[in-house]
Amino acid sequence: MTSFKKLLTASSALAIAAVGLNAPASQAVIRGKNADNPATVKIWLQGEHDGTKICTGTHIGNGWVLTAAHCGLHMHHKTLRVGWGDPRTGAYNPERGQTSADARTYGVEGTADRAEYPDDYRVDMMLIHSPELETAQVPAMPIRTEGTAQQLVTKTCTAYGYGDQTPVRQKPRKVGERLKSVSVRMTSAETDGATIDSTALGNLHGRGLNGSLSSGDSGGPVVCDGVLSGVISSIDNASGQLNFASLDAEEAAWIQNTANI
Repeated sequence: MTSFKKLLTASSALAIAAVGLNAPASQAVIRGKNADNPATVKIWLQGEHDGTKICTGTHIGNGWVLTAAHCGLHMHHKTLRVGWGDPRTGAYNPERGQTSADARTYGVEGTADRAEYPDDYRVDMMLIHSPELETAQVPAMPIRTEGTAQQLVTKTCTAYGYGDQTPVRQKPRKVGERLKSVSVRMTSAETDGATIDSTALGNLHGRGLNGSLSSGDSGGPVVCDGVLSGVISSIDNASGQLNFASLDAEEAAWIQNTANI
């Protein structure tokens, strides 16, 4: 049976739902490169004793953040906070009292899931509304508004995340210290008529060219041709295949209607 790993970090309360969460992180993620994408944010679980970040997301405008649906499934919006700061030096942990002029966390007023999720795990997207992001003038990333996942196959895109950057067996874990990016070659996509596989997250698949992804990268932006074209969803532990939920025309319409962008 294929083993999939959702790329989020979690407390023990959330770890039960995270497939393969305790699998060793790939050293390849460290081989990516430091990145500067100011629309990328961190998503924190408020109230955890160590302030562990669970996911990455993207501000798309009007205080709305696009991330992976599995990040916030069954979680009340009041337990979430969105962190934003300088992505080059963005080590910020609100539960350890770390503060900075360029690092802040903001409350969440609500969330919106794709109606098909979780029955169809390929639609691994959700929206988080944090109006203070707009007030703080956090940059927004333009979204892809037309096309299909299949049209992204063979493209080289860039995936961004605040995930685990710690070598295997090293402790403590370095989560969310700096934004990293990985170049990804898209290799295949599922067609609209494909049979639903409830174990596989995402409908667009690729290979890392200069690294891989790790826990905490879930929900991070996938940028193709200069626009937000999908979110990081999961990794196949056996093959190393990277899986993404592509931002096709249908998803773009849902985002535009929900976020009014």
